[in-house]
Amino acid sequence: MLASPIGPIGAAGHVLVSGWRLCALPAGQVMSPSAGPVEADWQSLSALMPVAAAWDEAGRAAPEAGFDGVDWWYQCRLPESPPLLPSDVPPLAVACAGPARSDVWRLAWPGLATIAEVWLNDVCLQRSDNQFLAGELDLGSPSAWSGRTLTLVFRSLDLALQTRRPRPSWKAPMVRNQQMRWWRTSLFGRTPSWTPNVPLIGPTGPVTLLSPSGLEVTEWRLQSDWLAPAGSEGNDDLSMPGTGVLHLQAQGRADVSGWQLSLRLRRGSEQHVHALPLVAAPDGQWHVSCDLTLEAVTPWWPHTHAPQGRPALYEACLLWSRHDAGQGDAPALTQELAPIGFRHVSLETLDADGRADFCLKLNGRPVFARGASMLPPDPLRYDLSEQAWREALQPYVDGGMNMLRLPGNIVYGSEAFYRGCDALGLMVWQELMFSNMDYPSDDPAFQAGVRREVEAMVPRLASHPSLTVLCGNSEVSQQALMYAAPRSRWTPALFHELMPAWLREWGLSVPYWPSSVHGGSFPCRADIGTTSYYGVGVFLRPLEDARRSGLRFATECLAFSNEPMEPVVNGWVPNDPAITGNFAEVRDHYLRDMFKVDSQALAAQSPQRYLDMNRVASAEVMAAAFEEWRRDSSACRGALIWFGRDVQPGAGFGILDHAGHPKAPYHTLRRALQPRALSFSDEGCN
Repeated sequence: MLASPIGPIGAAGHVLVSGWRLCALPAGQVMSPSAGPVEADWQSLSALMPVAAAWDEAGRAAPEAGFDGVDWWYQCRLPESPPLLPSDVPPLAVACAGPARSDVWRLAWPGLATIAEVWLNDVCLQRSDNQFLAGELDLGSPSAWSGRTLTLVFRSLDLALQTRRPRPSWKAPMVRNQQMRWWRTSLFGRTPSWTPNVPLIGPTGPVTLLSPSGLEVTEWRLQSDWLAPAGSEGNDDLSMPGTGVLHLQAQGRADVSGWQLSLRLRRGSEQHVHALPLVAAPDGQWHVSCDLTLEAVTPWWPHTHAPQGRPALYEACLLWSRHDAGQGDAPALTQELAPIGFRHVSLETLDADGRADFCLKLNGRPVFARGASMLPPDPLRYDLSEQAWREALQPYVDGGMNMLRLPGNIVYGSEAFYRGCDALGLMVWQELMFSNMDYPSDDPAFQAGVRREVEAMVPRLASHPSLTVLCGNSEVSQQALMYAAPRSRWTPALFHELMPAWLREWGLSVPYWPSSVHGGSFPCRADIGTTSYYGVGVFLRPLEDARRSGLRFATECLAFSNEPMEPVVNGWVPNDPAITGNFAEVRDHYLRDMFKVDSQALAAQSPQRYLDMNRVASAEVMAAAFEEWRRDSSACRGALIWFGRDVQPGAGFGILDHAGHPKAPYHTLRRALQPRALSFSDEGCN
């Protein structure tokens, strides 16, 4: 299991960047590298990237059969000789590898989307059918792989979907093929009503050739907690230090006999150094398992609550050292970790009077969550750098938002995404990658695959203080209800029984919630649990519904076709097969209601004024809803807009356009969502 966000110390992690080529071949007709692709129409790649990005870079249109309708072949030649270790690697980093694996090189990748094969020359080394699983394999000594051809084959999903399988209990109309429920792949690019036709196919990140030398970490599990000091109840000082707790488990491959391991944390003048109980096994493996308690630790808060808006993070690293008899102390080897934040997350589902509630608490204090659903800023390229993610996330911070939701129809957040959220103080509502469909959770093979996926993913996510809620799926229960599935199907065992049991077994420290729409006698009730709230919006309810619905927590809401500030000719307008018309018509309804004008006549007589007025209409409606939900007497605990940024040009749902520029709603919401905001409400005779 490749679950570690950190890697070997000093090992030559040689990323295979150049020399790649790509071609499309008819689905299922070429079964091995020696059977036909030599004469194919190969395209040289500037770097390894997903299929749609490569085709876009070359200016080529999608194949006639569609991206999912063909097989995709990537090839590159491995180096003729092993890459050299960097010159500054301490000699002990090489010595610690041990003789047993001193010449075994490996190949590693973060994910292959989706039905994939890995070939070395004409030998298939591995097959995979889950894009969310990282993988690795032993290549052996350099004599077994140097100069040979590495081939990655991605088989046609359309061809695989032709296999006859049991019918689902309900349909998800936004998904183009209901049998996709059997495959662990992203729905992004495969939901024609609201995403462009660019499914994620190919490597989801770099393919790396790993050297056998180094103090390697193969599994890494770290979770933090924070305990308020005794007697601090009622204290408004959010910077008050408390007790930090770290739950740490790690293991790796190396001969660490005689070595010592310590964890060092730094923040300004604060420093904590703790020796770790390193256990060396005779088979060349090592492991660490411990709970550390740190005194006088500053808690991590979202930027809306953090003093001066700067969340408290501690720089962290592992220190490896040893003492050789007669030679003195060897140089310490430093292994950098992601910065660590300490916070305690809890979820209360009942209020003080025993009534239904949904209240997220951070460090013992209720937090009103406001933000948006997050889609990939670039729908063609997912592997963004940490700096690129920081730039993409900054508008949400500037706009007063403190939570981003990663819905179950895209991909899990990358390490760079989470580090950006940690640093900027953005909480994350992370859904597992399940959305709307009737998943075959009773199938043993499917169930086992999901367990492997989640078991590998959770340790990486849980090491970040920004992770606030882990949610089982997006709208599965609601979809079952809407399409009249039996009540017994509204709560699939995978999300309501198996998943929470697994997470308890693994010791997850953040709240788990079964579905984005969950709670009450009907899963879509607004006043109990969480819901996709579209009373103000698709259901064309008056603005007063924001109060009358008694909304508790909207995992998505306020979906309007928001015009960008710069008009787009023939731009995209979102629609949903489950409603009549499109979201521009929803926006026009509120334009008519707010300004008492005939929107169709206005559009014909004065197009520019029509655009200006509907920009104002959706902006004012969205701000008014949040002002209502943030009232002191409101029962609402949070609301997340669907969604933050458009993924293609046009009047999409986003409050930012596809280039990241603010639309009109961004500015009205920016005023309404600040930590301290002033609004007026009509309370009648009260």
